[in-house]
Amino acid sequence: IGEVKIDLEEEDMLFIFSDGVSQSGMGKGRALGWGEDGVTSFIGRHCSNMEPEELLDALVEHCQKISGNQYEDDTSIIMIQASKARHLSLFSGPPRWRHDDSAYADAFRNAAGTKVICGSTTSGILARELGTRVRLLTEGEGLHSPPTYAMKGADFVTEGAIALNQAANLLYADPEEVKGKSAPEQLARLFFNSDVIDVYEGLAANEAHEMLLFKQLGIRIRREAVRAILNRLEDLGKMVHYYPF
Repeated sequence: IGEVKIDLEEEDMLFIFSDGVSQSGMGKGRALGWGEDGVTSFIGRHCSNMEPEELLDALVEHCQKISGNQYEDDTSIIMIQASKARHLSLFSGPPRWRHDDSAYADAFRNAAGTKVICGSTTSGILARELGTRVRLLTEGEGLHSPPTYAMKGADFVTEGAIALNQAANLLYADPEEVKGKSAPEQLARLFFNSDVIDVYEGLAANEAHEMLLFKQLGIRIRREAVRAILNRLEDLGKMVHYYPF
């Protein structure tokens, strides 16, 4: 067993493959297969014009092709790409204590990456503390598509519990199917497309979430929806940080 230490720079790719890959084509015009040099050459020719997933598929298919359209041995490939983490910061819920509003706004001001606000009260507090305002972008089309707003410094603003509940459900869907323009779908896509998610949750209770209609429709209170999202994001391999206020 050998050990190698390497330093990867941003966008570098590391390929790890079984000998069934490098020995593809053995006995079919190639005494020992196309070898590591053949694999390296193939990757070099195609890495600039293919997405990583496409490149992996093409490499496996080529191994099959040069082996007489069959797999003679285990053909396993792992690709690791060093990429800059895609960061998202989510703010939802008013702080438990009013005197923490300023600290909450400071956290928003200094937050990393894409900044998302879920909750009209939350956006109102942040706008007040930051000396800006919130304006309506889309009216919304009902519970399945709540309104969206715009606020200076924020990349996406929508409602709280309603949008969070639906986004939590959508995180169990195939990301390729989440293509709509509704606020929950936009929010779910932001989660899917992020690597590191910082969640800043205000813990003030919202009596509206205790309404019978919420219970009738199975809408979880914000705190429960946030927990569901955190758990699912961790299951998806995301790095999640949680900051209560």
